[in-house]
Amino acid sequence: MSEASRIERLAGLTCRVWPVTSQPAAGLAILLHGLGGDENAMAVFRSALPGPLLVVSPRAPFVVSPGGNSWHTQLAGRTWPLLEDFNASTMHVAALVEALREQGHLSHALLIVGFSQGAATAAAFAFEHRMLVDGLALLAGFVPHPSGFARTDQPLKGLPTFVASGTLDATVPPKKANEAIDLLSAAGASLTSCDAPIGHKVSAQCVRALGEWAALVVGDVAKKSVASREEL
Repeated sequence: MSEASRIERLAGLTCRVWPVTSQPAAGLAILLHGLGGDENAMAVFRSALPGPLLVVSPRAPFVVSPGGNSWHTQLAGRTWPLLEDFNASTMHVAALVEALREQGHLSHALLIVGFSQGAATAAAFAFEHRMLVDGLALLAGFVPHPSGFARTDQPLKGLPTFVASGTLDATVPPKKANEAIDLLSAAGASLTSCDAPIGHKVSAQCVRALGEWAALVVGDVAKKSVASREEL
């Protein structure tokens, strides 16, 4: 039996929210779907995440043709978007996080989980808002390059980051997945990776690994929170 959820309009985005409760949760997970998806597309990953989390899956704010719902506007003759192409969407996600903070749902861990184009959006958000993010998960996705010079600092230093990829993926080929790992590593992320002989999806093995990783991140944030309060 699936967990009850509701549709809610938050910060201008149509979102599916689990569970149906007004009580503050132990943390928050924001799930970002891929190109053509919607607020329902990421439901399959809800069960992999720790139960005490409030899980929010927004619909992307743009529509492109062909493709459908998108986290960036139409590209001008390019196949792969650049980091800057996600600026508008990362602002939407930041506003969503702030709206949830105002409801009291962000007192503990914040996980950003994205699939495919949603993974690129999640990465762009983490680069822009590192201090808000406790865990970043990129599923069958890529990390967009900046249009200018690469940063020489480590904007994701110490950030727990999970990367799942398919060695048979024709949509986001293994080369792009390897590039993502290289970019994240250079940015200082603390990486956990999982790959499988599968196409543009996430294997059952990697879904389980995602859940284990998320539980560890949430647990570590909770321990640090307790330690901080004890020091007061």
